[in-house]
Amino acid sequence: MKKIKFLLLLLLCVTGLCLLASCGAEEPECLEFVSNGDGTCYVSGIGTCTGGKIVIPEKSPEGDAVTGIGSYAFVLNTNITEVVIPESVTNIDSYAFYRCSMLQSVEIPPSVKKLGRGVFYGCGALSKATVPEGVPEIGDDLFYGCNSLQYVSIPQSVTSIGESAFYGCSVLTGVTFPDALQSIGKDAFYGCRALKTLLIPKSVTWIGGDAFYYCTGLERIHIEDLDAWFLIDFYNVASNPLCYGHELYLDGAPVVDVTVPESMTEVKKNTFAQCTTLKTITMHVGVTAVGDEAFYQCTALSDVYFMGPRDKMSVKVGSNNEYLKKTTVHYASNAEE
Repeated sequence: MKKIKFLLLLLLCVTGLCLLASCGAEEPECLEFVSNGDGTCYVSGIGTCTGGKIVIPEKSPEGDAVTGIGSYAFVLNTNITEVVIPESVTNIDSYAFYRCSMLQSVEIPPSVKKLGRGVFYGCGALSKATVPEGVPEIGDDLFYGCNSLQYVSIPQSVTSIGESAFYGCSVLTGVTFPDALQSIGKDAFYGCRALKTLLIPKSVTWIGGDAFYYCTGLERIHIEDLDAWFLIDFYNVASNPLCYGHELYLDGAPVVDVTVPESMTEVKKNTFAQCTTLKTITMHVGVTAVGDEAFYQCTALSDVYFMGPRDKMSVKVGSNNEYLKKTTVHYASNAEE
């Protein structure tokens, strides 16, 4: 008899522990789903869920495979602190977690290949994020206003970073760019004041307006290839991280002397704007133009070496290149001016 009572008591304890263990996460039945009509569905809303941790199931109560999280699915929710996403999910649509102000953690599985615009817009408590491999781009506004985000890992599959992707991420201290990154959009890192160093891959060819505006903590900019740096189209001065970083480094050493690549007839605008390490520049006879602000505030620039005679130098210099105009010009004939 005592043995039976002991077993009943043990069963009750185990049941109680199970109930306690399950109370931290919402049951999937509380979420709202919309069927795609092909055996799959997506999460469309919070439904009756009120807890802090949301565990999205692999299947809806109707048996459809959950393959997506819909636009604005959890919009303006102030209760959610954590979301667990299953391997069945392949896409998260625009503004899915828009202004979920208490959201701290999201586990994004490698099955996700698409992140829509502004998925984590205004998630001020989100402190760490990992974008899964296979995602081709960091969309516009993806982490806009995530002012607790300290570090983000961008996978090698990403080739572009959209407009305002990290706008206002004021405590972001580290970001690693993928080797194949080609473009960085307008305002992408606007106001990321905690960034100190950046490595710009040689694959980057375009950086949009004000991409690094108010990144006041930048100290050094590292590059992989000087010729590739010449090829970048900078929309304006604040597109160039040198705007605040000032010091340009190649292979661990400051860039002091540069040579315009033989393939180029023009130094593009804003290329070395506010670079304080640069002292000399060598131009071949085919160089015909220097763009606006290409050498803006290059305070250490002192000498230009032109690889031809004086009468062959015909270079149109754009606006705001005062320090370039003040340099001593050396010609191949050794005559100086």
